[in-house]
Amino acid sequence: TPSEINIKGKSDEINTIDYIDTKEINADKLGTNNEVVDLEIPEGINTDKNSVTIKLINKDKIKNMCWSYSRLTSFGHCKYEFYLNYIINDDKLYLSEGNYYAEVGIFVHDILARIFNKFAQNKKSEQLSLEEASQYFVDNYDNNIFYKVKKSTMEKTFELCANYFADEDFKWLDNYEIIGVELESKFKIKGYDFIVYIDLLLKDKRDNKFVILDHKSSPYPLKLNGEVKKNSQQSFETYKKQMYLYSYAVKELYGE
Repeated sequence: TPSEINIKGKSDEINTIDYIDTKEINADKLGTNNEVVDLEIPEGINTDKNSVTIKLINKDKIKNMCWSYSRLTSFGHCKYEFYLNYIINDDKLYLSEGNYYAEVGIFVHDILARIFNKFAQNKKSEQLSLEEASQYFVDNYDNNIFYKVKKSTMEKTFELCANYFADEDFKWLDNYEIIGVELESKFKIKGYDFIVYIDLLLKDKRDNKFVILDHKSSPYPLKLNGEVKKNSQQSFETYKKQMYLYSYAVKELYGE
C-alpha cells in the first residue's frame, strides 16, 4: 500500500503548479483506502529537483481529529500551515518555530490561572496570591521565555507585565462567582469532536448569568464610542468566533 506519490516532471514545470487536482490522483485506484488532500505547493519548492512528493493522508485522520479553536484558526489562516502542523506533525520533517509573544502569553496565562485558583480556593490546582504575582513573574521569567525579539520590545513587554501584576487588585471579582479556571470541555458539533479550555468562567451574582473571559495580551480593540478600531477588526472577528465556540461549550455543560 503506497504512502506517498511522486509527481515527475521538469523542475520549471513543477514550480508553476498551483495545486494538485485530487480528481486526477484517485487514491482508490492506487489500492489504498487513503484520500489525497489538496496541497498548495509553495513558490520555490523543489527548484533543484525534478519531482514533488505528496503524502497520502488517511481520511480517518481528519474525520477523527479533535478540533479546537487554535486548529480552526490555523486552517482558516493558512491551510499549508495546518497541513504541516496537524497532518504531517513530524519534527523530523518539519519543526514548528517558537514564538516570543506566544511564550509570554502562555507564561502570563499560567500566572493568572494560579491567581484565580487562589481566589476560588481551588486546592487541587497550583495557587498564587495576588501579592506574590509580580515577583513570581520577575523570578521565573528567564525560565519560561526563550525566544528573542528586539531588546526594546522585550524590555517594554517585561515592564508592562510586571506592572500589571503589581497594580491589578481584581476588585471587580467581588460581583462574580468563579465557576471554572482553565475549564476543559469536550463536545461534538455535527459529529465532529471539539475540545476547549476556557481561561475563566464566572457567574454574575447580580443577574445569575455566565460570563466567559479569555485573557488577551493584544491592544484593546474598541474605541471610546464602542466601535471596533480599524486595525483590530480582523482579530476582533476571530475572537468573536472563539467566544461563540466557548459559549457552545458552556451551554453543553450547564444548559444555558
